[in-house]
Amino acid sequence: SVTSIEDFPALQIDFLFVDANYRGLILNELDNVKASEYLIELAISIAKNLQSTVGLKYIVLLPDNKELEKTYTNLNFNKLNDLSYYLLMLCRHSYNYSRNYLLHYAECHLK
Repeated sequence: SVTSIEDFPALQIDFLFVDANYRGLILNELDNVKASEYLIELAISIAKNLQSTVGLKYIVLLPDNKELEKTYTNLNFNKLNDLSYYLLMLCRHSYNYSRNYLLHYAECHLK
């Protein structure tokens, strides 16, 4: 859903579910990434497509448990102050996202 957390435009991931049989596995069918990474990459791609229309700046999610906090931190999400939300800043670059969240992170943060 598109929402506003703390007055900034964000795409909020309400649910991200990976079947227990596939958690932690690197899948050839998903270009050799984990299902969770693939789903985050897909969310980034969707957000980038919406960014110019809606003015998105972040992807926001609320981890269901402490273990997921580690997973999202490893995917370059940052904890939002004392709140339980985690966010990922979207770049303002206009390039087409190519399902590589590390490239996205580098484009945003390593200038």
